[in-house]
Amino acid sequence: MTAPASPSGGHNPAAGTGAFGTAAADARPGPLKRLFHRLDDAVNPIVVKELRQAMHGRFVPIVFLLFLALALVTFIFAVIDADLGHPGAGFNAAVSLRVVLDIICLLALPLFIGMRLALERSDANTDLLFATTIPARRVIGGKALAGLILVALTYAACAPLILLTYLIGGVDMPSLLVSLALGLVTAGCAIMLMIFLASLTVNRIARVVLAIAAFIILLTLLHHSTGIFHAFEAGFNYLLLRRGLIAAFADSETVITATLALTYSLGIAVLMFLMAAAMIKPQSSNRALPVRIGITAFWIVQMLVAIILLWEVVEPMDAIDVGAVNAAGILSFILYFNILLLALAQWWAICERDEPGRRTGQTIPRNIPMRIAAFILYAGAAGGLVWTWLMIGLTFGGIWLIATQVAPANTWDGIVEERTVTAAAALAILLYAYAITALALHRGLLPKALRYEHTWGIALTLLALLCALPPVLATIIDPDQLRHAVEPPAWAAINPFVLPHESETFINRAIVINAVWAGAVTLIMLPWFYYRLRAFKPEQRG
Repeated sequence: MTAPASPSGGHNPAAGTGAFGTAAADARPGPLKRLFHRLDDAVNPIVVKELRQAMHGRFVPIVFLLFLALALVTFIFAVIDADLGHPGAGFNAAVSLRVVLDIICLLALPLFIGMRLALERSDANTDLLFATTIPARRVIGGKALAGLILVALTYAACAPLILLTYLIGGVDMPSLLVSLALGLVTAGCAIMLMIFLASLTVNRIARVVLAIAAFIILLTLLHHSTGIFHAFEAGFNYLLLRRGLIAAFADSETVITATLALTYSLGIAVLMFLMAAAMIKPQSSNRALPVRIGITAFWIVQMLVAIILLWEVVEPMDAIDVGAVNAAGILSFILYFNILLLALAQWWAICERDEPGRRTGQTIPRNIPMRIAAFILYAGAAGGLVWTWLMIGLTFGGIWLIATQVAPANTWDGIVEERTVTAAAALAILLYAYAITALALHRGLLPKALRYEHTWGIALTLLALLCALPPVLATIIDPDQLRHAVEPPAWAAINPFVLPHESETFINRAIVINAVWAGAVTLIMLPWFYYRLRAFKPEQRG
């Protein structure tokens, strides 16, 4: 029955409190259901798609079943050895199970995740990545998270068997837990590496080369984790489980190595995530901004880690002379790593467009100081080169400040300054000379014959020619002079593979040669730099 109308002819207020009104009120979701709705909306659809397709396929279920069979057989043999009274049965079982686990998580699953993204990045399916409204970082993050979930499922199946080896004897529980945690981090880095390589836009020949390189890198990670190619004795897991957690980290060198390895593994994984997300964005977008911010943040983390290691590890655990050597090793590693990373960033920068896209131009600040900062961080070849040299200068300054103010005495004057700084400076100038020369050749001679994103090909061709031709020509013209030469020939100054290994006198001479080369090309490109800076203005909306 319907509610009676009101005497005034309007709607009866009581109608909303009848049966239908109560049903409508009851249909409203409660707080728990609203929470489930929010969680459902927060789930990355890429994760759901990847996991569903992985479970519906054949590769993942077959690999998972084979893995479980191998793990169970290994554990059964360990129990039999323990019953027969063999010493170290639990240790042997733990090492064997870790090998089986790492083969799946460091080799099979990363290759599977990378191949899936590579197929989506093929010429036939490339439009699928641009036809979605899902941001690029969620696409890459969803694929990485799906791979980590598959790794976690594998660990969930094998971890109980590995932990039960503690009851058999021969291993301690903290070592097992740390071994599993480090293996999980390594698997995540391997998955991120494959996703980054699969996201690169290259031709088929380059894809084959990248696939071979990726397979070699994964085998190297597997070897360092398990020592599978040297009877397991060279693997980190073997050493950790054999010596125990406390004994393994009793000396400062192990603590320093483990801290740097963990820091750089996580940092490089984050950078590969940012670069992979940038690679699948449209070319007109501001792809360089998150990458440059990420590298800058990682630079700050490296300096903080160096200070913490010097204060908390080197100073309390080492004598003065040993501490100076360890401090110099830390600072030298950080210096060379950042020089090479920023050199790669330079080669990335010369492949960027000169003008920002329309949407990027609308986000350029009108404030002059903020606009200069945006010019350095936004996508663009000119700003990218300025940013890399700003970061290189900060790297040398930060290393000098830490070596003189934080590190033990004699670290800078006695160890670091002799070769490391001069060799790193020569390498930085030389790699910049190749980058700016390739940029000048493209912008001046080949602007229409070659797209700007392929400028790295010019730099790579220059590097190959100038490294290969001089020694070949010198051997043909006068082989005796090259064989009996006391000083390295002049052409070694432009070879980045030879230069860091020469004497300090030759490196100083090479700095002058390469600085003249790079400076001359930079002077030629100054009008281009000035024009790019003047043209970097905010666009009008509408």
